[in-house]
Order: sequence, then structure tokens, then C-alpha cells
Amino acid sequence: MPPTLRRVLTPLLLLAITAPLALALGCSELNSLGEAYDFDSCETATGNAAVEGSWVIVGTGQLYGCGSETLDGDIQIQSQVLFVTQTPKGGDSTADSIQLPEPLGVASGEFSLNGEVAGSCVNFETRETRQGGAIVYRFIGKASESSDAVTGTFTVNGPGSCSGDGSFSIEVR
Repeated sequence: MPPTLRRVLTPLLLLAITAPLALALGCSELNSLGEAYDFDSCETATGNAAVEGSWVIVGTGQLYGCGSETLDGDIQIQSQVLFVTQTPKGGDSTADSIQLPEPLGVASGEFSLNGEVAGSCVNFETRETRQGGAIVYRFIGKASESSDAVTGTFTVNGPGSCSGDGSFSIEVR
């Protein structure tokens, strides 16, 4: 990756890096990404946040363990506008699924977004797969009362041996 991309990573859609991020267990249930929701903090009394719509994801963080000064360091993420759908999971689950209607094509690969909403908790993963491997971001956040924003933390795995973490916000339109 050219040195000019060291400080700002902005591929066609979104570059994100994730490593597992644990939430407090408390009164919890595993979500589809394998993390525990702390339902005491998800504010489920009013139902699930309505976050379907056009998303713009922005964030800042650190990338490390890459073995390259070119990649290690501060990162900024900025997505293009992504249209995210939200549908009830059904069955015994009270959570809703969120996803892109279908994976998006990127140079030599594809980009996907999948996750769920439980009350005010919004957890999802993005995966950008290319010839050189995958970059996976895991986002764990909370929706605002009006559901027009989501804020939280992210972790990232990739490219290669890189890992990282940081904070993010989403504007939902």
C-alpha cells in the first residue's frame, strides 16, 4: 500500500479493521456476531432502534502489528453512502437483522455489511475481500434516541497481520 495511504485509509467503500471486542456480560445473550449484549444497557423498552436507511460511517483509530511503518499508525475511516436494510429476525429473537441488500463490488473483490439491532444496541461487521485477503471491521455501538446516529467502538483485522481499534459514528438518513 503506498505511503500516502498510511494516515487516511479510504477504499471504494470502507476500510475497517477488527479484533474481538468483549462487552460486559451482565444479563446477556449472544448476538449473531458472537458477542454478548448487555441488555441492561440496550434500552429495549421502546423496541429496536430504527436504523434502516442511508449510512455514512466515519471513525478514527490506530492500526498496529502490521510489521510495516507504512501501515502502522493513525487511521481514519470514511464510507461512501451505504443503504442498509433492517428486518425482524423472527422466531424467539427480538433483535432485527441489518445488512446491505447484496454485497457490493469493489476492485478485485466485494464488500459486505451484516449485523443486528437489539434495543438501542447496533452491532455489525463489514468485510472487504480482495485478492490479497480480507479486511474485517467489527462495530459495536448504540443508536441515539431519535435513531439518526449511532456511535461506538470498532476493531479491525487486516490487511495481513494488522490489527487495530478506534471509535466511530454513523449518520443515518
